[in-house]
Amino acid sequence: MMFFPRRWLAALAIVISTGVLSPASSAAADGPGTTGASYLVLPVGAASIAMGEAGAVPLNDPFGWLRNPGMIALGQAAGIGVFHSSYALDTYYDNAFYRHPLPRGMALAAGATVMTSADVKGYDASGLPTGDIDNGNVSGIVGVGWAPIEGLGIGLNVKYFQERIDEWTARGVGLDMGAVFQLPFPDIAVGATVTDIGPAVTFIEREEELPTTARIGASWRTPVFFRLATLRLAVEMVKPRREDAFAAFGAEAAFQGILFLRAGYVNDDFRADDGFTAGGGLRVMERLAIDYAYTPYGDLGNFHRVSVFFGTGR
Repeated sequence: MMFFPRRWLAALAIVISTGVLSPASSAAADGPGTTGASYLVLPVGAASIAMGEAGAVPLNDPFGWLRNPGMIALGQAAGIGVFHSSYALDTYYDNAFYRHPLPRGMALAAGATVMTSADVKGYDASGLPTGDIDNGNVSGIVGVGWAPIEGLGIGLNVKYFQERIDEWTARGVGLDMGAVFQLPFPDIAVGATVTDIGPAVTFIEREEELPTTARIGASWRTPVFFRLATLRLAVEMVKPRREDAFAAFGAEAAFQGILFLRAGYVNDDFRADDGFTAGGGLRVMERLAIDYAYTPYGDLGNFHRVSVFFGTGR
């Protein structure tokens, strides 16, 4: 029987806790290189996730600024958001943020994300148990947005992240840049964003680039059912580092601005299962937003995401 040293088991735990969940990591395994801090590409915000994880123009998702900071200044109210996601292998991904508008079309937002995974059994070179190997990833983000004219939002996020397993820790910084423009008529919005721009990080003596990802997309909304509801369609192109570009599609039916039904498709060759997404949402008195997303991931199981946003004022 072959026994693995603790260092190798630690590296294996990294793959289990982060890489298996990330399309960018999976792509890197088959491509010419790898990316570090791959958990940064995991989507946040159940509304956008249910619409094919479309993040370039996340108009109805309070968490959209985490993917496209151009949304920071387009948010209508100050508020607090909380997001929870369950993955395979007892892994959880949680986020909380606060957004606050400022004068002159400016707005600030700040948040924190924590990823937790089950401990991994550790063994030394002789195969003797050395105890559990704990692991966890955290990141903090601060964003600023500006709406210089009606319907246009531009923004910048600065993030600090740390990934840790046993005694090994990697730290780094990254930037997100993005813009969103809403046309008054017809009801079309376009957006573009580049996330996780920054220097390479070193983890267990290996230097890896950040999972930089570029997105460009558009959405269109129209009344349906004798104006009792509205239909929004979204499409975008996504280009992650070390992975071919792929398309994402989403649809949302909104009934009186209260009840939302969503579905989407992610056309990524490195994604487990068939790429379909679904979910729904509820808006209460224009203050409370509750959203849910369901994502099947084949042998990894079904992932469930829930987000809640409460507006605290204008």
